[in-house]
Amino acid sequence: MLDPSLDTDAIVPRFVVQNIPSGVAGLVIAALFAAAMSSLDSSIHSVATIWVTDVVARFRPSTSDQARLRWARLLTLLLGLFGTGTALWMAAVPIQSLWDQFLTIAGLFVGGLSGLFILGIFTRRTSAVGAWIGALGSMVVLLWVVNYTRVHFFLYSAIGCTACCAIGYLASVIFVQADSKSLDGLTHVSRRSRNP
Repeated sequence: MLDPSLDTDAIVPRFVVQNIPSGVAGLVIAALFAAAMSSLDSSIHSVATIWVTDVVARFRPSTSDQARLRWARLLTLLLGLFGTGTALWMAAVPIQSLWDQFLTIAGLFVGGLSGLFILGIFTRRTSAVGAWIGALGSMVVLLWVVNYTRVHFFLYSAIGCTACCAIGYLASVIFVQADSKSLDGLTHVSRRSRNP
């Protein structure tokens, strides 16, 4: 019953408008907006909290709680404006599927983050320099994959994660770094040996 030329992003709205009674359709639309808002606001607040905790508190440790709260509010506002601007831009640009575009963008960033997590938790030999080199290397690999291959975007995360782990571990072996910090309880191996 669907028009084959219909955009994939229009299938759910078309179904809601044509096949659901008026009162229930309003509830479905309200639920969709509520679900979208709950996902977005938690992401915005998480990024603002991480920035205040890891950047502001680290480089300006003398800031008061009131100043950190102001930082968090300002960052929340800026991130909200950035998200709104991005949404307006994506609505104006001829994109075949917003969902596919979202998965493509997420795949480019999530793979490297997953690789960093795996390097930090499951290896004892990875250094900070090696982890940075792995993250940057995974970005280069993904840019090459996106521009010069026909690999489906569902594989971007897996490729980025694998590249980050391989490059980061190899770089850590090559650029051995004397690290005075104890890893006790921080890696998978040290937690297992501490808690048999």
